[in-house]
Amino acid sequence: MSAKTEAAYIRMSKDELRCVKQAAKMEGKKWTAWMREKSLAIAKSVVEEHNKFMLVGEDRDLFLDALDNPPSPGKNLKKAVDRYLKKYKSI
Repeated sequence: MSAKTEAAYIRMSKDELRCVKQAAKMEGKKWTAWMREKSLAIAKSVVEEHNKFMLVGEDRDLFLDALDNPPSPGKNLKKAVDRYLKKYKSI
C-alpha cells in the first residue's frame, strides 16, 4: 500500500456490518482491512474485465490506426492465401 492514504466511508445496515465483521473474523482479519482487501480485489477485477473489451489510450490509437492503414500483406501471408485457394477453391 502507498505511504499516503485516504479515508473512505461507507454506510451500511447493522446486519450488513455484522455480516462483514463475521466474515473478516472467520479469515482472521480486522473488518476494515478485510473490506479494503475485498473491495480492492473486486475493483481490480472489474477494471481488468472492462479493459479486455475496451482499448484505452495508446492501445486504442494503435488499433484504430491499424484498421485505417492496414499493412500490406507480406510474403508469408500471400503464400498462405495461395495454398488455401488451391486447396479449397474447387470445393
